[in-house]
Amino acid sequence: MFLRTTLAIVTAMLSVATPVEAAAADDAGPKPSYSWVQSDSIVQDRDFYLLTLLDRVPQYRAALAASPALTAIRTARRQRIAAALAACPDTAACRVEAMLWRDDEIGAIGDALAGADGLGTLARRHLRPSGAFILHADQSDAAMIRAAWADAALAMNRILRLYGLGEAPLYPRIDAIDFAPADTNFARIVAEAVEVLRLAIIDDDAGIFSIGPSISWAFLDLDRVRARIAQADARRDEDLARYEIAVRGALEDAEAGLTRYLRARETVAAREHSLRAATAAAVLVEQRRREGTASQVDTLGARRIVLMTDTKLRIAETDLAAAYVALSKSLGLAWPPAPLDADGQR
Repeated sequence: MFLRTTLAIVTAMLSVATPVEAAAADDAGPKPSYSWVQSDSIVQDRDFYLLTLLDRVPQYRAALAASPALTAIRTARRQRIAAALAACPDTAACRVEAMLWRDDEIGAIGDALAGADGLGTLARRHLRPSGAFILHADQSDAAMIRAAWADAALAMNRILRLYGLGEAPLYPRIDAIDFAPADTNFARIVAEAVEVLRLAIIDDDAGIFSIGPSISWAFLDLDRVRARIAQADARRDEDLARYEIAVRGALEDAEAGLTRYLRARETVAAREHSLRAATAAAVLVEQRRREGTASQVDTLGARRIVLMTDTKLRIAETDLAAAYVALSKSLGLAWPPAPLDADGQR
């Protein structure tokens, strides 16, 4: 599927919308009665539930917006990414690597989340009763928040490395990309997806990769992504149409050239046969003249026919050579360069 690589990169970047507060128990441990907070993205809710909570629950959104530490980290990260993208050569890999979460950023954000005012109930009301973070159930609330954020950041890095850098997936039959990393189509699709993110960094004050007022990894305008994808598909279809027209024209030229060449060969063969027949007839007339059964006029007439037939043969051979040249051009053939003379001239 042409769009699969681009959409895989965008999957972890789906944004969120109307805030909804979940009613959850204060007790520790998974609760069957827990009410899940939902966003517009099933993928985000399933794989990045921490981001859904931080963006959909008003209390937590307000806590992110009020955190000086998270605001400073967001600003520094945006500046780093913008500078890295500007310094990158024209390669998709460099641009993708610039967007990866760095270890120091992951650690700093985890500490800021764990210590932010207003997030004290996050683990108790949501992380523990949801059961989505059961692997960290034996940790303190602050440590669980750090671990949940680290899991999300590392998962986003994994998606970028897999679908943006072409790293090998754990399950190739399910997660493998459609193109080889060296394929020019793969590089083009990744570059277009990265360009959408780059424009969002510049144009969106909320910030892509924002950390306050929302910690959503990619507060992405999906309509713009789809528009870019549609534009890419339109360019591809236009290029393909031009290519098909060019190929069809080349095939028609080659077919016409081959037809002219074959007809020219048949004409040359027929003229050669006529010349041989005219020459044999002229020889017989000459013999009859010597025997006295043909006049000089008959001999001159036979010679005239030979000359006319020979002229037609030369014309046919010229047409054959021209047809061969035209056929060679239509098929893309070439001739070796002429040898150089003593002065280095051809």
